[in-house]
Amino acid sequence: MRSSTRMRWVAIACTAMIALSAAAQESEPPSAPPEEPKPEPTAPAAEEPPPPLKPKSPLGDPPLHRWGGLTISVEAWGPELTNQDLDVAILNDGIDTRVLEMPTEASTRQHYKVWYHLPDNTGSIRFEYDSMRDEGDIEILDPGNFVYGELLAFPLLAGLNDDGLADGLRAVSETKTREFRVEYEQIVFDTPRTTGSFHGGYRTVDHARSLQATYFALLPSFPPLLPPNFPPDFNPTFLFPLPDTGRTTSDYSGSGLGAGFDVEFKLHPRVSLWGSLSIGALRGKIDTRYESTVSAYFIRPEDGDPFLATFEQVQAAVAQGEDGARSVFQGVDTVFVAFRNRSRMTWELDLSFGAEFKIWRSLSGTVGLRELVYGDVAADVTRGNPVLSPTGTINFQSVNEENRSVGYEGYFVGLAYRF
Repeated sequence: MRSSTRMRWVAIACTAMIALSAAAQESEPPSAPPEEPKPEPTAPAAEEPPPPLKPKSPLGDPPLHRWGGLTISVEAWGPELTNQDLDVAILNDGIDTRVLEMPTEASTRQHYKVWYHLPDNTGSIRFEYDSMRDEGDIEILDPGNFVYGELLAFPLLAGLNDDGLADGLRAVSETKTREFRVEYEQIVFDTPRTTGSFHGGYRTVDHARSLQATYFALLPSFPPLLPPNFPPDFNPTFLFPLPDTGRTTSDYSGSGLGAGFDVEFKLHPRVSLWGSLSIGALRGKIDTRYESTVSAYFIRPEDGDPFLATFEQVQAAVAQGEDGARSVFQGVDTVFVAFRNRSRMTWELDLSFGAEFKIWRSLSGTVGLRELVYGDVAADVTRGNPVLSPTGTINFQSVNEENRSVGYEGYFVGLAYRF
């Protein structure tokens, strides 16, 4: 019995364990389906890199091409005369004595320079052209005050009273110079701070100057001096004093050799100072002329030869009436001197300095001062020692000639570009 009881309890225990196991399985929640993998978040699209900055244009000259390079420079300046020697009259009013010079006005002119840079940095061919022109005019009308000495008129018989004095004058002048150069240029030293170059070659110069003056006798005049007994149809214009004139011209044309040196001091990548010196020697031909006309009063008596009369004698003849006035006439004498195609050796000096500013790439601007001198390129010639013969003929015993130089100075501004 005991063994059967034990077996029964074993069977009950097994049955209970099986029932508990089945209940545990029924109480477990159903297993969830496998989760699908979530998509990974996409990274934001990368931004496009900004475009590279445009490099700044480099300053300075570009490298030479296969054929070389070219630089063009144009400068504008007003070349004023520094030693014009254009005197037209002497003022002597009893208080002061001084020489009246021609006032001149310089027009704006251009100075052109072109460099052809040879390949492989073997130097440059330099072309240069200059043209200067100064004009002047003066007019003084001072009736009755005969205090102006006629410098350009021939002294013999000049002036109303044959004393070389006038009470009015009018004068014009013109001075012109033109130059062309062809030179070879080569850099002789080049450091980070300083650059120097030498140039030399051929040059031509043409110079012309002229001065013309007219001197008047404004008072006394006619007809206020005519007595009232003259007929109404009497024309006194032949009694009006004729003006005296004087004119001088000089023309030179020559060629020769010259050389120069340029130096540049670099203060900043954009700013530098520079100076230039050029000298030349030329030989050419000069043509110089002088011409003057002077007038004088003569009286032709009824019985006798005409004679030179003072203005007081003319007034006395006019006071006698129409017959006395018609016995008066004026004679004109012309003096002419010319030296033509004479050989002349001349010299030249060209000095300038200024500052250069880099603007963009190889474009640069310049400002500065220039001095230019041409020595002995002109001359004045006149007759000397006049002698009046008893018959009224003028004889000359000498000719006077004086060499002249011309100088120009002025400020300039310019632009240059290297291709």
